[in-house]
Amino acid sequence: MMRDGSAATRSVPTWIAQAALGVVDIDSAESIASTYPDDRPLLIDAFSRALEEPGVLQTVHLRMLTDHQWSHVELTWLNLLGSDDVAGVLCFVRRVAGPPVTPPEEGESGDHNATHWMVMTLDPSGVIVSVDGRLHDMLGYEPAEVIGHRPTEFLPVESASDSVRLWLELRERPGNVSTSRRPWLRKDGRSIWLEASYLNREQDGHAPVTAVVWDITERMAQEQALRHREAEVRALAEDFRLLADEVPAAVFRCRADGTVEFHNARWAELLQERTGVSRLHDLVAPRDWPILNATLWRLATEPRSEQRTVELQGNDGTSVWRLTLRSMGDVQAGPRSFVGSVSEVSAALQLRREARHDPLTGLLNRHGLTEEIEASLAADPTTLVVLFLDLDGFKAVNDTYGHDMGDTVLREVARRLTTGLRPDDVLARYGGDEFVAVCHVSDSANVDAIRERLILSLGGPIAFEGGTWPPRASIGAARPEPGDTPATLLRRADHAMFEVKRARTSSRTYNTERHG
Repeated sequence: MMRDGSAATRSVPTWIAQAALGVVDIDSAESIASTYPDDRPLLIDAFSRALEEPGVLQTVHLRMLTDHQWSHVELTWLNLLGSDDVAGVLCFVRRVAGPPVTPPEEGESGDHNATHWMVMTLDPSGVIVSVDGRLHDMLGYEPAEVIGHRPTEFLPVESASDSVRLWLELRERPGNVSTSRRPWLRKDGRSIWLEASYLNREQDGHAPVTAVVWDITERMAQEQALRHREAEVRALAEDFRLLADEVPAAVFRCRADGTVEFHNARWAELLQERTGVSRLHDLVAPRDWPILNATLWRLATEPRSEQRTVELQGNDGTSVWRLTLRSMGDVQAGPRSFVGSVSEVSAALQLRREARHDPLTGLLNRHGLTEEIEASLAADPTTLVVLFLDLDGFKAVNDTYGHDMGDTVLREVARRLTTGLRPDDVLARYGGDEFVAVCHVSDSANVDAIRERLILSLGGPIAFEGGTWPPRASIGAARPEPGDTPATLLRRADHAMFEVKRARTSSRTYNTERHG
């Protein structure tokens, strides 16, 4: 197809038509209508550049409706207006490969939008001398009603001065291009937003100006709605920031890699002595990074929004951080972000440890033991076994050498018993010289094996200042029965231990009497 300088249709010379694979016989308005809505400005811009640069190929990639199907095309303009044998702007169209084109939504294309485009030619004084396109559909006028008038006559009064300034700048030198975006007045008095590109085509003292104009009313409404929405979002974000600063906890938002995107004032106060904290990993000791990474990964991949809490060693080696994280958004919608809180819990953990652990041996105390048995009864009572251990003859150490030496012996007994248990087993000091092991086994044979390991782990005599003591112990075991509580289970294990101790005492008494 071919156009003149005002974008009106011209016949393609016969010699060019014969050499081409075919000739597209559509006018400018139809060309605009056949172009994907988002790509129409590219089409008009390429034509304007061709007018500005005669003889230079202006190529653009577009999506166009060809043979009732949306396709990718390569469109090239070539300005040969100065050539006697062509005297026009040629347009070459070639279909090219590309991904499938999703048809525009209803209302983005069709007869209505196809009318929202026109080309005007103005003389040096700014008077309209010709117009092509859908003038009536855009402004409600016929061509004869606007030819001989200036565009400023169709603008609101407040836009006239700015239009004059644009015109003077455009006329300063040939080839100038100016673009305006402003409301125009329709014949019926309604306002419509139009965008116009003016090209100064002055040649040999003749100074025509070509204006390509298209309707952007809908786009302006969308942009205004978007600006309004952005203002609402900014206001909401500011409200959230102010609210977050009132929260007594240190809260933050981060990406899946731990990069902190937002935090409140409490975060800054909590970390004021720690500079350069841009990721959660900057707070955490490297050995705990795998735990943090695994937590973030699980939250990022869970189908629904989830919350997780982890306690991690600080990178200073002394602090402990409790991180509570919740995933945001739909996992199908793209990378998730997280909101969370952070608190320093070293003191709380120390208090919790002191409440659950025996200060002499470091083992769980009676309270911690009860919690451990409760958890095991709730998780899997079928494999649970409790072994109650009482040291034989330990009272003599306290009576003979004093309680300080007795404490030394108890600490060593705790250490040795721990070596006789598996990593998942738990050892507690029940009180005095009594210890309890909480284990999970599949059958009675395994219970006997654990009992033997504990006896063997006591080893040889324990040396202390002023003497030695050969550790011995009586061990009783009990497995859960329906309705058991930690107290009833421990009581039955204690009773089993007492039976072992009594049997051993009876045996020693019998052997002594027989020896006598």
